[in-house]
Amino acid sequence: MNEGLLKGIGVLVTRSKDQADDMIQKAEDMGAIVYHIPAIAILPLPEPAGFREAMERIRTYDALIFTSPNGAEIFSGHIQAAGLSPSILPGAVCVGPKTAAEWEKVGGRTKKIPERFSGSEIADLLGADLTGKSYLILRPEVVKFELGSILAERGAGVDEVVLYRTVGNRDGGPILRELLDRQAIGVVTFTSPSSVHGIVDLLSGVKSIRSILCVCIGPTTARAAKEAGFVNVHHPDDYTVEGMLKMLPSVFSEGTKGGS
Repeated sequence: MNEGLLKGIGVLVTRSKDQADDMIQKAEDMGAIVYHIPAIAILPLPEPAGFREAMERIRTYDALIFTSPNGAEIFSGHIQAAGLSPSILPGAVCVGPKTAAEWEKVGGRTKKIPERFSGSEIADLLGADLTGKSYLILRPEVVKFELGSILAERGAGVDEVVLYRTVGNRDGGPILRELLDRQAIGVVTFTSPSSVHGIVDLLSGVKSIRSILCVCIGPTTARAAKEAGFVNVHHPDDYTVEGMLKMLPSVFSEGTKGGS
């Protein structure tokens, strides 16, 4: 990232606390004034429904499917607690390289990563005819893209285990309102639909944030932002934090020309 490209621009980072450090550092390296207000918190489920049954038939799956680094991290904790080694499990289809890295860190194997990092791209990567295939999807409680239904429609056997839920973070509301009142924020960033919903809920009806330039990690999150009323919404072709930061200077310089 080039230094100074975001000099003096207030950037709101809404990622959860455990995932935000890298994004904050890179934005600050570009000269941004970063305000970190997590929109959501991740709550792992201590005993995910269907986990034991899935482990009993784990060797029957053609692949595991992870849609986030959180899922890979939480699942690895469960299987190690169950006395299983990630190295003996089926290979995983991971939504992106960071999810793959989280799974491989504990000894898991990655089979495939889509070129563009989204649930719909996972479906396209696996193919149109999945007759005879079987997958285990490890996911959050609420999803925007019904990957399991799509794979089942294409003939696959699909099991899903919900590993965690996301909840809104109420603590940052007064700080965020104060930042909006003094117009300190030039760009709002979102890395998931949950973060969009979390910020909207956090503000309890305050609408001024919706007119601020909004940069999302990909089309699913951008769609959630538009549905929430944000009017100047952008996302990179590369569905990563790096892609978001790379495009920020150019879209900010366009001012209020409107989103894509």
